[in-house]
Amino acid sequence: MTGPFSSKEHIIILSNTSWIVFERLVRAIAGLSVGILVARNLGPENFGNLSYALSYVALFIPIATLGLDSIAVKELVLQPGKKNQILGTTFILKLTGSLSLLCSIIISLTYQEHTNASMLIAVIAIAPIFHSLNVVDFHFQAIVKSKYIVKAQLVQLALSSVLKLAFICIDAPLIYYAWLYVFDSFILASLLAITYSGKSNSISHWVPKLNIGKKLLKDSWPLLLSGLAVTVYMKIDQIMIKHMVNATEVGYYSAATTLSESFYFLPIAICTSIFPSVIKLYTANKLKYKHRLEKLYGIMIWLSLVLAAATTFISSWLIEFLYGKEYLKAAEILNIHIWATIFVFLGTVSGKQLVVEGMQTRVFWRTFTGALINIALNYFFIEKYQSIGAAWSTLISYAIAGYLYDLFDPMTRPIFFSKTRSILTVFRKFC
Repeated sequence: MTGPFSSKEHIIILSNTSWIVFERLVRAIAGLSVGILVARNLGPENFGNLSYALSYVALFIPIATLGLDSIAVKELVLQPGKKNQILGTTFILKLTGSLSLLCSIIISLTYQEHTNASMLIAVIAIAPIFHSLNVVDFHFQAIVKSKYIVKAQLVQLALSSVLKLAFICIDAPLIYYAWLYVFDSFILASLLAITYSGKSNSISHWVPKLNIGKKLLKDSWPLLLSGLAVTVYMKIDQIMIKHMVNATEVGYYSAATTLSESFYFLPIAICTSIFPSVIKLYTANKLKYKHRLEKLYGIMIWLSLVLAAATTFISSWLIEFLYGKEYLKAAEILNIHIWATIFVFLGTVSGKQLVVEGMQTRVFWRTFTGALINIALNYFFIEKYQSIGAAWSTLISYAIAGYLYDLFDPMTRPIFFSKTRSILTVFRKFC
């Protein structure tokens, strides 16, 4: 063994990462290209209403996921013999959360004026019910065999893209796109069930256990609260822009952030593949564990800097080429928002690190702090600078949540220094 992992482990990790990156890359390209065509077809106002509806539902998504994703994978890695109990329990918990989400949204809509956006929200809120079967993905993550899930996701993506293009050709009503999100979720759930059953597994063997449920919820509640905070400071911008300005400004902002956030799959893909092995390394060799993480932080910094600089350089041309001149204001937003990528990449790794080290509550507190700062800044910046102000609010709040917060918490201060050492190492090599 010449490093933190053996040659065999390196090959497994590289293969698994390649599958995940491939799927995310195809999804990013297909989603971006088809999404751009949808945006051009709908125009800034209708595209803004659809984006607003998606952001509104996203605020409630943590209720459906219950913060269980990382915890479930961790338990499956550490206790593979309890696979059926863990998966069965997680499925029931997520299904209950999804139904609660739907009820919460319906109740919230009764207190609002009924508009086209309200109908879009009510329809899209059905989709998370089918997301409950995503627990199948946790099993394949734990055994580092994500290629089986990737194949199912690519089939769903292809079908969804074809239907969106068909909607564009027939100039379909806006509500069709909302129902498509529900259809996408149903198809993916069906494909996941087929994939799982085809690998000598059976969903009928899943057995929910009360004691496992209690343990999962005990470990996951900080991540549930953190998930709420994350969705607030990732999606609240569009909701506040809609209520403080108009749907057209939401359309500009969504066009810019769609490009900026299309890169966010990279740290997630890398971490999804690497962290099952990092979990084992944490218990076996703390020194190699820390060394591995600092290397990972360095990779994230290099990657995010290159992406942010390149995007800034071509932003105006890119927006006009992709969306058309009517979306040109989005270039100014993109120039600001893209630099938040650095802190998103760092935050993705450190968030996983905190879960591995049993500090889930810290994940919540730092994202909660970022969310509060984002909302406060939005009130001042959106009123004065509209959607461009929201981009500045996002950049500042991401910098605080993804980097600076760790300095002021004694428990996370070593993580701050790890990030800082990685940043300095990158800049020394760059300079």
